Amino acid sequence: MRGNETVGLERTIENDPSELNARIEQVHRSLRSDDLQTRRDAGRAFRVAAEQNPAIIEPHCDTLVELLADRSGSVRLSGAIGFRELATTAPTTVAERVPELLVLLEDADAPAIQMAVVRALTRVGEHSLGTVTVADETTAGLLRTATPPIKAAIVTIFAGAVVADPEQFPETVAAMEDALDDEGERVRRYAAAALALIAKMDSSAVSSVEGIRERIEALEDRVTAHPWHSDETIEQAAETFRSLSDTGQT
Repeated sequence: MRGNETVGLERTIENDPSELNARIEQVHRSLRSDDLQTRRDAGRAFRVAAEQNPAIIEPHCDTLVELLADRSGSVRLSGAIGFRELATTAPTTVAERVPELLVLLEDADAPAIQMAVVRALTRVGEHSLGTVTVADETTAGLLRTATPPIKAAIVTIFAGAVVADPEQFPETVAAMEDALDDEGERVRRYAAAALALIAKMDSSAVSSVEGIRERIEALEDRVTAHPWHSDETIEQAAETFRSLSDTGQT
């Protein structure tokens, strides 16, 4: 009977997110089910509620944490999306769950889950930077081992937190320097842009202004080797490091 209990639950919540509160006990029972589809449906009910009205799920953060620990990737993704959306409207609430989000980020290998968590951490960091500095080692690891879209997310989306206080993210800054040699062009160019912003904020946060300038200029030479090639992102990053070198910052 319980396997059929959630039939139409996701659609019901999608049509009226406020129904989540009325059906929360049903959701809890479903999440304890051994039936995978039942748990997935319950997770998606949270997902659609979060996407339409994040405030609806804020009282149910403990349940969101349960989603993160489920053995189903689909259910974990629903929890990650829930926190991603909630971080937009209630970053302080999500900040209390950063440890659980980091556990998921370290354990998950699904790019969709990783992306949702990176966005959640970024949004929390915009309001409470100190809360997400504990992610330094994890984000550095992702920048070295994850798929190209996740690497790009670290050097673009999450880079804002790093730029705000580079000294708190030494491992990630070092990984960004390594990313200048990444096999992905987008990762290289955005790493160069992030490092330029970091060096302007605090030149001592990078290993060597002069050394990075030379590496970025090598990238610049590669993309401008032909008259029809140009890359404004690389060119601006190179110009920033040339300017820093000219002022004696090494």
